[in-house]
Amino acid sequence: MRFTASRAEGHGRRRHGAWIQRARRYTGGIMSSLLGLNVEKLLPGIPDKPLGAPEIPVSLGKGAVEEPVTLALAGVNLAIAASAEATVEAFNAPGDVDREGIIADKPSATADANDPTRATPVLFLGKHGWLKYAVRVQAKATGEGSMPYLSGSGSGETTALIADYRTHALTENTRTAVAADIMSLRLPFLADHVASLKIDEALVLRVGGNLSTSLTLRWADVFSTNLTALGRLIPAGSALGLTIAAGASVTGLVRLADTFNLVFYRSEAGRIRVLVQKASAREVKVDAALAVTLEATDPAAMREAVTGALDALVGTTGLQRFEALLAKLNADDLTAEERAILQRILDRIGLAHLEQAPAELRHAWEELKTKTRETLVTLATEKMTAGFTYEYERLAENATLAELNLSDTRLRELHPQLITLQLASVLAHLSRDELTHYLHQQTLTASQAWGFSLGLRTWSVLGSKDGKTLREVRLYNTPDHVAGPQKIAFLGARTYEGSLLGWKAGWGGDLKAGMTRFRPHPTASDFSYGLYLHIARGGALTEQELREAIDEGAIWGAYPTSDIDEVLTKIKATAAGRPVRARLEMRLDDDLLFREIVRLLSTGPRDPYARALARALPWTSNLARNTPETRTRIYAPLWALYLQDKGRDWTPTVAARNAEYHLKQRHPDASDYRLWEREQRAGSLADVIGKESRSGGPNDYLGIYRKWSAMTVAMLRLHQAIQTRTDWTNVKVAFQSLDDLWKNSFELRTFGALLLDVAAQTAIGSVGIERTLTVTLGEGTSAHTLTYGTAHPDD
Repeated sequence: MRFTASRAEGHGRRRHGAWIQRARRYTGGIMSSLLGLNVEKLLPGIPDKPLGAPEIPVSLGKGAVEEPVTLALAGVNLAIAASAEATVEAFNAPGDVDREGIIADKPSATADANDPTRATPVLFLGKHGWLKYAVRVQAKATGEGSMPYLSGSGSGETTALIADYRTHALTENTRTAVAADIMSLRLPFLADHVASLKIDEALVLRVGGNLSTSLTLRWADVFSTNLTALGRLIPAGSALGLTIAAGASVTGLVRLADTFNLVFYRSEAGRIRVLVQKASAREVKVDAALAVTLEATDPAAMREAVTGALDALVGTTGLQRFEALLAKLNADDLTAEERAILQRILDRIGLAHLEQAPAELRHAWEELKTKTRETLVTLATEKMTAGFTYEYERLAENATLAELNLSDTRLRELHPQLITLQLASVLAHLSRDELTHYLHQQTLTASQAWGFSLGLRTWSVLGSKDGKTLREVRLYNTPDHVAGPQKIAFLGARTYEGSLLGWKAGWGGDLKAGMTRFRPHPTASDFSYGLYLHIARGGALTEQELREAIDEGAIWGAYPTSDIDEVLTKIKATAAGRPVRARLEMRLDDDLLFREIVRLLSTGPRDPYARALARALPWTSNLARNTPETRTRIYAPLWALYLQDKGRDWTPTVAARNAEYHLKQRHPDASDYRLWEREQRAGSLADVIGKESRSGGPNDYLGIYRKWSAMTVAMLRLHQAIQTRTDWTNVKVAFQSLDDLWKNSFELRTFGALLLDVAAQTAIGSVGIERTLTVTLGEGTSAHTLTYGTAHPDD
């Protein structure tokens, strides 16, 4: 729609006199709504035509609030100053653009309604028309209460936008509709006004504020890929096995300072939908600020977490027996066997030097218990902070953080908390059917809060629909979206399901890439990077499957190979016949280490990749394949030869012949394995190449080599872009090459092993990569989780 100001003024000169007289009869010159607008200045520019007429422009006119407004809100008087600017806009056809993003074209049938990279409008063009009345106000708190919204420079004043969206038939006269609406403009601050919304009408408050909300995580998800800090409480090298109830949770209060849209709209009679959205920039703004404080909502779960952590630090002897031995030490009542057990535990936790000083030992143990509790609080706080930040930075402007579906009665009850952005209080009083979604999920407790996010399943299912497409979110801190500063974050999570060594499993990865600051000209160097990989075995694992899962943990270094039997024994004993599931995770969350690994991978290191391929080969009980180290020693030379030959002519038949010859010449101790290789049985080198490397015609088994070569080229491009501070789109190229390696469970295991091999060549070392194996024992409310990791030295 296009319409010039002069034409609008012409409409006003011809026919506005009668409307002015009618308005004066009602209001004495200024309309009687809470937001007093001068009708004499506003109506002349409104077209005297049907709302659906093609020549009706989006922008109909401007006015001003000529009387101050004072509202009682959250214990304070909120004063809206006079002279605030008011605008009137019309939306009557597809293609009309609403700056607030509330009205938009109806999305296509294939659009993902839960896509966080998209804005989430609530009103859709084409059905009827809307008139929007928006007032940009300066508000100031007076009285004894505190300002519920953000104020600039300590002035106590805030800038807010209030918008009232009114629905009208497209045949209705535009000027008539405006004159009628102005008499009863609504404010989102008043529950009665919100409740008066008709179907397909909305009220919006756009304001900077301190949003308070809550977040609940399961302790098992806190521990997975977050055991390093706990492991630093004891000497390096000890395996940690931490047991806790699967349902035990921890809750944090999240305070988020940013600009938000609070949207009320009615989609059906008797119910109001409420959305909290990340608002777009209308002026220069700073980054959102986030703070998390743990709440003592479940003391029993915290005690269980502390007990489980202490039990993990003590080791297989167990916390209860260790404290009993300490008591007997104080009483000088230990047998020789008990003293030997106590000495092993004290060596493990670094207190062996105090064995002859029981009082000092008891004091040191109490200090360790205190540090353990403090560490758990830190772990949970950091997990929530990092996870919420990851989710929030990947919300597009005008995308929804939370959505509620309330009855009119419940709206009135919760309105005081909603209008002051006290979302935590609201969430605590919601029934299950009143929460539509929160942080992309349908519950308040985050599920599968693995890796960097608070809900890996949501992100990965979203992402997997695009194949190799890496989604991006762009945020702006000014209204200039062309030349102004921007901040880019990528969504790079993928999960896949299939057969893992013959068993049903899921696996995947997440490339974390996001800018930490707004930049006018982003480069690859402006991003912070990380990687997350996981392998999850579903169903009730058989003993064979469990043994393979534990071997995978050793492949990725979640614990030393020497601890495999101990880990297997404890899992079986703790399971006590209950069904067992397993999840292996690896997280690289150190930007400097990531960049160094990219540099090393860009050189195309053949030997580390050959070692990783050998290490990741399937486990069997045969002496040639029963540990990752043995597989590396025997099979790495064969994989190096495959890579040297670029995979050419390496058909399964050739691979079987090469493997048999290699075993015969160099590893006579594996003689019983030569027949297994020659016959190309399941899991043999020939079998792996036949299944994992075939990529073309009947004799083309170059797939593994091609993916490795493509990954090397992509890492080189990313490294060069980071070093020269150039094209950030190389992040997409890197993701595509990694995604090719994540689609295949064997190559995902290989890539994880490669990361560790290469990281060991850096100054930080492989300790900069967190690795854990989490085993779930049992089902339902009686289920427990057992998380394994390795204590690492302090950086």
